[in-house]
Amino acid sequence: MIEALDFDDLQTLGGFQPSFAYGRAKLANILFTRELARRAAPDGIVAQVMHPGRGDSNFASHGDEGMQRYMAAADNVPPDEPAETLAWLATEPAGGHPGGRYFYQKAEETPSAAAQDDAAGRPLWAESETLLAKLGF
Repeated sequence: MIEALDFDDLQTLGGFQPSFAYGRAKLANILFTRELARRAAPDGIVAQVMHPGRGDSNFASHGDEGMQRYMAAADNVPPDEPAETLAWLATEPAGGHPGGRYFYQKAEETPSAAAQDDAAGRPLWAESETLLAKLGF
């Protein structure tokens, strides 16, 4: 489990390891969505984050041995299962307000302590803006 983002190497450019990078990306996804929810709430926009489950795909085929074992040991979910959760979030009142929540299989879950560190969402947002500006966005 990733305990915090490393803002000195946010893109994991130093010593890339697939499993570690995947964990960082998942943590960043949750933190970013929570920050988006906070920023967009005054405009009536709701942002939620969801865990799709370990899907039946070749996702880990280019990962390291640990990631491949983790994915192989999973009860892989068919693609329609995470799609049902997305549709549920978009259409059902239970998936609505407040924003910034984490869902799995149509149920709210409590993310890790690191994923609840809203103070980390602000510099992540700022760094995302910086990276996008470098790309001309």
